Amino acid sequence: MTEKCSIATCARASYALCHGCQLNFCREHTIEHTTLTQLQINPLIVEVNKMNDEIHELNPKNLYDVFYQKLDKWRIKSHQMIDMYFEKKIKELDLYLNEQVKKLKNTFNETYAKIESFIQEKEITHEQINLLTFEIQGLRKDINTIKNNDFQIQTKPLTLEKNLINFDQTFHVSNLPPIYRIIDRNDRSFTPLATDNKFLLLHHEGNLLLVDEELTTPKQVPWKHGPIYDMCYSLALKRFKSILLL
Repeated sequence: MTEKCSIATCARASYALCHGCQLNFCREHTIEHTTLTQLQINPLIVEVNKMNDEIHELNPKNLYDVFYQKLDKWRIKSHQMIDMYFEKKIKELDLYLNEQVKKLKNTFNETYAKIESFIQEKEITHEQINLLTFEIQGLRKDINTIKNNDFQIQTKPLTLEKNLINFDQTFHVSNLPPIYRIIDRNDRSFTPLATDNKFLLLHHEGNLLLVDEELTTPKQVPWKHGPIYDMCYSLALKRFKSILLL
C-alpha cells in the first residue's frame, strides 16, 4: 500500500521519505520540507560568523589582567597562611624555651639545695660527691645548650604540588550540550552502567544493551541471570563484566 503524505491536510501519495525525521511527503511538500530544512542553516551561519568576529577580537593581553588578579589573590592568601603558621610556631617556640628555662631553674634549685644541705650537715660521702659532680656537669651542659642556642629546630622545605595551579577549564553543568535523546528506563531496569569509551552497556527492559554515541543499539541480549550489582569493562580481557547479587 502506497504511503500517504504526512501532512494532515494533504491526501496525496508519498513522493519521498525524509530520513532525518522519518516522515513521508508528497512532491510539493517534499520541496517545501527541503526548503524549510535548508532555511534552518541560516541562523547557524549567523552564529558562526558572530563567533568568528568574537574570536578575532580576543586579545590574550586583555585577558591577562583578569587571570593575574586571580593568581595574585591566591598568592596573597597563601602568604597569609604561611604567616599564620609562622606566628603559631613562634608562640610554640616561646612556650618551649620558657619551659626549658623553667626546668633548668628547677634542676639548679634542687642541686643547690643539696649542696646547702651537705654544707650544713658537714657530712658527705665520696659517692655523694660523685653524684653531685655528675649533676653539676649535666646542669652546665644544659645551660650552655640554651645560652649557645645549641638545640635543633627541624624544618621541612615547603613543597608545592605540580598541579596546584591549572589553566584548564573547570567542569560546570551549564557547559553540557542540550539533551540529544532520552532513554526512558523503567524501575525494573538495573542502574549500573559501564563503558569501553566506544559503547555504553546498560540494562533496559530485561535486556543488556550496547549503546553507541548516537544512542542507537547495535546489539542487545536478553538478561535472565538476576539483579546486577555492578558493571565494568576489563582492559585485560577486553570485555564487559557484570557483578550479580546472589
